[in-house]
Formats: sequence, structure tokens, C-alpha cells
Amino acid sequence: MGGPDEEVAKEICALATEQGINVDYRSVVESKVCYYYQLLNDREIVPRAGFLDIFNYLKDLGLKFAIGSLTKRENATLLLQKSGLMDLFGNEYIVLGDDVQHVKPAPDVWIETARRMGVDPEDQIIFEDSPRGIIAAKKINAYPIAMPVYRRPDVIQNLVYAGANRIFANWDEINPEGLLRNIDTELNGGQQREANVPVLS
Repeated sequence: MGGPDEEVAKEICALATEQGINVDYRSVVESKVCYYYQLLNDREIVPRAGFLDIFNYLKDLGLKFAIGSLTKRENATLLLQKSGLMDLFGNEYIVLGDDVQHVKPAPDVWIETARRMGVDPEDQIIFEDSPRGIIAAKKINAYPIAMPVYRRPDVIQNLVYAGANRIFANWDEINPEGLLRNIDTELNGGQQREANVPVLS
């Protein structure tokens, strides 16, 4: 679903109600926090398959990168450090919910990633796992690519409705050279346009 804990909890409660299960969203938030901290500390955290290959390929082309996420700073820092992504991006190019006034689907996080990279907001290719993030990207005319964590038909459908330009189930499905060429043709008819890649992690 993606989004602030409270909003996700409310959506979970709505789905539960459809199944005849009544639960208060506050109890969902409390349970999520408890289990999430346990998982963060107990599990090995690694980037999704193929991500590092794509990252290195695009980095070699001279593209800029940032992370834009609503994850709370404490959790995000632990995730990024354990996965090794903190070393790839650096603090200055990591934008979290604490850094912006409005959360997705408002475009604040993507406006801030663009500012930190020194590019126009619309000159971003945004890899995003939630409909809210896709909507936020569309609001600034950036190019959103959906990278869903779950492959359920309803998840894919919601990303399509939100306006994802492309959907990939995994990073290792992406041919980066072909992707950039297709985006360039789609947006500019082959005219060169600088692309910068903020990645939601």
C-alpha cells in the first residue's frame, strides 16, 4: 500500500472488514511497530536482486541518485546501514518523511530529491513501490516506474491506476540501456534529455 503507518493501518482495517474482521487501526499500528523493530534487528537486510547491477550501470553513465522515502529516520537509517545502501547514497541524498512538510501523495519528497541533486523535479526517473508515490511523481511530471514488492493483481492494478509508466517485478528484469533509450524516445522523440534517478527504497 505504501504511505504513513496510520494510513496503511486504516487500509488494512478496511480490507479486514471486507473479510468480516473488525479491528481498530491503532492496534494495527502498534502491532506493526512491534514486529517491524523485531524484524529489522533480527533479519539480514539486502538490496533486491539486480538493484546493485542497475545502480552501478547508471552510476557509470554519470547519473545522479537520491532516495525518497516516508520511512521514519530511525528505521531508515538501520535499513540503509544494514543493506549497505547508506554507503552508496550518502546522507545528503536521502530524503525522509521528517524532511518534508507533506507526505505522499503530495510531491514534496520528490521536489526535495530534485533540489538536493540540483535538477528540475520533472527530470527525474522515480522507481516507486506504492500508488501514493506514483501519484506524487505524476504531480511534478517526473517519470514513475513501479517496482512492487508484491505481485498480486490488485497491487499491480493500483499502480497502473496511479499512473505508472512502466512496471517491473524485479530489478533484474530491467535492461537499463534499453530502458533509458525507450524513455528518451517516449519523452523527447530521441532528443537528449538529462535523466536523474531518485530511488525509493
